[in-house]
Amino acid sequence: MDELDILKRVGSVAAPSNEALAGARQVFEDRAVGLDVIGSVGRRRWSRRRGLAGLAVGIGAAAALAVGVILPTGGVGHVHVGIDPGATAVLIDAARASTATPALLPAPGYYVYSETTDTVLAYGNGFGGNSATYWYRETQTKQTWTARDGSGRTLIGYSPAVFVSAASERAWRSSGQPLPTSVPADQSYGPSAQRASLNLDPNGLPTTPAALRAALAERYRLSTSALGLFSVGVSLLQEPGLQPTLRSSIYRMLSQTPGLSFYGAATNADGQSGQAVGLVASGVRVEMIFDVSTGRLIGEDRVVVDPAKLVAPPGETPKQLAALRDERVGTVLDARVFVTSKVVASTASGLQ
Repeated sequence: MDELDILKRVGSVAAPSNEALAGARQVFEDRAVGLDVIGSVGRRRWSRRRGLAGLAVGIGAAAALAVGVILPTGGVGHVHVGIDPGATAVLIDAARASTATPALLPAPGYYVYSETTDTVLAYGNGFGGNSATYWYRETQTKQTWTARDGSGRTLIGYSPAVFVSAASERAWRSSGQPLPTSVPADQSYGPSAQRASLNLDPNGLPTTPAALRAALAERYRLSTSALGLFSVGVSLLQEPGLQPTLRSSIYRMLSQTPGLSFYGAATNADGQSGQAVGLVASGVRVEMIFDVSTGRLIGEDRVVVDPAKLVAPPGETPKQLAALRDERVGTVLDARVFVTSKVVASTASGLQ
């Protein structure tokens, strides 16, 4: 997704309401700007393949247990200061709409089923004197079933790797490496008070934005970094057990994030329409796509905006870092779709 695509889609979905825009302008005018917001160092587990989208904010061990970390960093990541009133307006509209969405809390014998897809751009290299670099995309489908007591199942599958060009496929063949592939996983687990609390009903939190921000910073051992708080807040929005009041408060807290920008009308990788807001850090723009009519998060894209600022995880060689930075502005590194969350009666395999 690039700016031209966004401009083409302007008008295809509803713009923020006048009321929301007025409220956003007031928030924008009332807040002090000029803050220097610094992200923390993130780490990623790397296999033989190298993904470009897995750069993540390190938010402490407690947060890692609770939420999926979604923002890029590496070294120190600076984000733009100030708040875009358009972004605030989108989140205020989403906050209002989300109050009509009930929490998904399953009865005994039932499960909350959630499904996401994640299409990642990755690359590999030959060994020894072979310097071929090949690029491909791989899509992961993750399905989870979680009972009220925290028991359940996680099933992860992968589509076959797709090379981005004929030249990349030739480079792979000359590298002598096996076809890029990831190993599927299928795990069932018993009751867990921690999973039941963190995955389904993290509602022991205040519902005013300022108090919520302070509580999240304390609970997940965060500083006042916009990156860390934004990461935790967006991840909590994916929790199906959120009560409407708390969900709305999270949106309002996010609407006050320094550095937040409005990217306009957007579609996720499945073609669903929404409005995109996000942050820029370490050369990557993270776009969160919301359906403002329902207050639902429907997608997340990570897009290269400054290849020179891309930062590789620890352990990467100069050659690998050069490959990482050999990206064009507008390249989508990762496209995630939040497909569905609903209550089901079993953990049967296959798409629900």
